[in-house]
Amino acid sequence: DRVEAQNRADMRDTFFLFGALLTLGLGALALVITRLRRVSVELEDQVAQRTADLEQANVAMAIKEEETRSVVDHMVDCVITIDDKGIIRSANPVVENLFGYSRNEVIGQNVSILMPEPHSSAHDGYMERYYRTGQAHIIGTGREIEGLHKNGERIAVYLAVSEYFVGGKRYFTGILRDIRERVRVMKDLEQARLEAEQASQAKSAFLATM
Repeated sequence: DRVEAQNRADMRDTFFLFGALLTLGLGALALVITRLRRVSVELEDQVAQRTADLEQANVAMAIKEEETRSVVDHMVDCVITIDDKGIIRSANPVVENLFGYSRNEVIGQNVSILMPEPHSSAHDGYMERYYRTGQAHIIGTGREIEGLHKNGERIAVYLAVSEYFVGGKRYFTGILRDIRERVRVMKDLEQARLEAEQASQAKSAFLATM
């Protein structure tokens, strides 16, 4: 009887111990679940906030891109962007007035189509030499060059080129200004100067003869 009573007491103690452990375990589990729910709610709030911020940033970026595109499209000068292979990635509408090509005709083409020979054939070599040596002859500066109109006419333009990187990729933006009228005026002035010099020399010769 004593052994049986002791066994029952031991079993009762064991039962109480297991009950206490189970209660503690359930309590801890409830705390963990509550904490996880709280963390989940906090994460959902953070995700929602980040999503809202991202949407606002995307809207702001879209507005900025639209403003930039509008400015570029309404510039007086022609603006052309090429990649590191010389392929035209973008062009504003002025390209049609300057070169006779529409934007759809030039985008995806090598920029050499806008250059007369021998520069057209040598352009890719120019770029390769720049990548190899780092020596820029026109990047960051501007100079007068000849372009090639769609109809085959050589046209005088002023070109300024800048370099930039996006996502580790190299791009170039060229701003081209039509200077045909200025070149024509300069030629007319030079011709007028030569004619004036010739007239002056003829007058001097006539006076000397007289």
